[in-house]
Amino acid sequence: MKKYDIPEYVLQILSRLKGAGFEAYIVGGPVRDLLLGRAPLDWDIATSALPSEISPLFERTIETGIRHGTVTVLSEGGRAEVTTFRKESSYSDLRHPDEVIFVSDLRQDLMRRDFTINAMAMTPEGRVIDYFGGGADLERGLVRCVGDPVTRFGEDALRMLRALRFKAVLGFEVEARTLEALKDCSHLALALSAERVRDELVKILLSGSPETLESAIEYGLLNAYLKPGVVNLDGLSGLCAGEHARLCALCFLLEKRGLIESPESFLRGLRFSGAAVSLVKSAASILKSGFPNDEKGVKRILAALGREAVSLASEASFGEDAARLLESVLSSGECWSIKQLKINGSDLENIGLRGVQVGTALSALLEHVIEHPLDNERNILLNMAKNQLNITLT
Repeated sequence: MKKYDIPEYVLQILSRLKGAGFEAYIVGGPVRDLLLGRAPLDWDIATSALPSEISPLFERTIETGIRHGTVTVLSEGGRAEVTTFRKESSYSDLRHPDEVIFVSDLRQDLMRRDFTINAMAMTPEGRVIDYFGGGADLERGLVRCVGDPVTRFGEDALRMLRALRFKAVLGFEVEARTLEALKDCSHLALALSAERVRDELVKILLSGSPETLESAIEYGLLNAYLKPGVVNLDGLSGLCAGEHARLCALCFLLEKRGLIESPESFLRGLRFSGAAVSLVKSAASILKSGFPNDEKGVKRILAALGREAVSLASEASFGEDAARLLESVLSSGECWSIKQLKINGSDLENIGLRGVQVGTALSALLEHVIEHPLDNERNILLNMAKNQLNITLT
């Protein structure tokens, strides 16, 4: 039997449950990842013990989802979610089961799960329990629903986006029957919360195959946030894997194709944070106008939108020229912001400028220095303010 790298604290939790007379197995995503040779990020354990029987066995627990049978067990080594074997009733809201029924049979518990590759269990010794062909689907690189895919998607419509996410992250294909059901059930995605859709979108976007979002758009899974259509996202995988950079490029391409009114409306609809909306909106506007092709142009957008937005735009641009130009400007030490001028508002007030005159003068001086970098000297700028800006003194 193959030996898998299961953390000691997880083995101890399993041992404690089994020592108390209960069945206990690693289930779901951790099993999938172990079989793929990937390190699991989270550990899920399924047990025949009821929630009221789990907590007394451990010193530190959190009743994470006690109504659904889940208790989080904490230890020095880490944490694991321990959930009672269960089956679920109908899903009136297309997300939560109307009723959770605790059962004593592992097979019934695994039967309720979304995809075969997530419906396997593993003993502490590494023996895999696979009732639905998840191991074979892993070997074939297939994302396939457990049982009837229409039923699975009707229980939780987010599973359609999750299918595409596993395709993107694992490099798998969606099994034909599952894919047809996904297309037929795509209208159910309209009922999903923006936050859940956003989280899946970001995971796909940050994967090795972000172009998988083309399918989500084509099948109508994002119709609550954009117009139906098609878009070519092939260039996304060549960008850096930063969330904001890929999000900026995505918004640029969607707006260019007319699928969204603006990056701002799209991102706000998906409940991205205000800071993310503002940053991506500014960076996408640079891409829409065209990233400048000379250093003076780069300085002007730096002055207008700030270094963070321009840096993001350079990361999201489909080419290396933008990054080289930006680096050239930033490494030159030349002035591109009012703060870098060798003169400030107090200096201008001392020669008689007041109120809006100060801001107008500083902006004009910055524009001059962008054109003539060597003139960023205090005396030169003061003389310009006195003699060349044609501003009426008070």
